[in-house]
Amino acid sequence: MMTCIVLAAGESRRFGSPKPLAPVNGLPAIRVIVDVLLASAVDTIVVVLGHEAEGIRPLIPREERLRISVNKDYARGMTSSFQAGLKARTARNADLMLLPVDLPFVKVATIDLLCRTFQEERPLILVPTYNGRSGHPPVFASSLTDDFRALRDDEPLCAVQHRLKDKTRYLPVEDPGVILTYNTPAELARHLKT
Repeated sequence: MMTCIVLAAGESRRFGSPKPLAPVNGLPAIRVIVDVLLASAVDTIVVVLGHEAEGIRPLIPREERLRISVNKDYARGMTSSFQAGLKARTARNADLMLLPVDLPFVKVATIDLLCRTFQEERPLILVPTYNGRSGHPPVFASSLTDDFRALRDDEPLCAVQHRLKDKTRYLPVEDPGVILTYNTPAELARHLKT
């Protein structure tokens, strides 16, 4: 079982408006990501909302595989939002995929490859790479759930990955989308031109 937690709760300060609503090829970024995940082998999708949740929620389709979690403490940061997503997942033994909303260019085939590789090889952590750069979405074994729950607000999610560097499998993929993130409208515009 694979659960993907989509982080869409932040305040998007540098972007200037909510990143989940950013237009990506005619659709809001949140809808692009959800559609990709629904077309993939992921079993369950948990979308974590926070800032501007009521404006974003209507853009998310009602699907059996999809859950919405609202992190009222979103101002505490990304770690608290991921922890909210952990609470909302239905299968406690599901492995975990993490996809922030500002990575809307990842392909369905890449998600499927990560799911397949993780099931076949069973590393503790699987990270896609493109041209030698680590990207998203990383996949974590369900056994690491307590490690994520134990993180303090000021500890980044990658702290778990850093502690387990020797147990991390890096998977080269032919998908630049795994590293195409955006923090400003100019960055997003640049990615849309490529």
